[in-house]
Amino acid sequence: MKLALLPKQSLPREKARREGISSLSDEEVLALILSGGVAGASALDLARELLSRYGSFSSLGAAPNESLMEIKGIKKAKALAIAAVFEVARRAAKEVPQSQDSPAEELFQHYHLSLEDEVGEKGLVLLYDRRGRFLKEKILFAGNEDRLSTSPKLVLSEALSSKASSFVFLHNHPSGNPYPSAEDFSFTSSLERKASDLSLRFRDHIIVADRRFFSFRENGLL
Repeated sequence: MKLALLPKQSLPREKARREGISSLSDEEVLALILSGGVAGASALDLARELLSRYGSFSSLGAAPNESLMEIKGIKKAKALAIAAVFEVARRAAKEVPQSQDSPAEELFQHYHLSLEDEVGEKGLVLLYDRRGRFLKEKILFAGNEDRLSTSPKLVLSEALSSKASSFVFLHNHPSGNPYPSAEDFSFTSSLERKASDLSLRFRDHIIVADRRFFSFRENGLL
């Protein structure tokens, strides 16, 4: 159905104003980005064709402008508008939470895509200074084994060499189950004890798997 034939309250812009941007479907969000249609095709029609061709936002975001412009009604300005939105999303995803007090949910949202895509376990440590400000992130391992492939010594060595005062450790479970294994419990307990001996604060251990996470701190285990 063309936008002109839709009740005003059903238009994506009006719906967003009334119910909030999160209430929009994928097609409606994309229609807002496109701003308008062309002769014979509304913004919703174009959005529907784009999603049908590329199948997902991730595929659409990776498509070159030339490919987008193969669709009738998508000229350079609209292709650039689409590319700009995905570029903003990519840059936002690179912005590391800057405080040692960042909740596990915030850290999960930032890191889950890079961790969940791994076929083996990948672990990284986030380091903070004595005022709780972010210093750096460091990947400690990335392998093909479905097991925790690091040691407390490696984590603590990185923290000490970076003059950090506190840290968060994250790793993934390729199995899809974020619940800690016996090895995870043992590793966390040992790391907490040894960090305390060195006057380092172990803030959290977060396990990421299949769009879910487990936080040792939020579960009262740290």
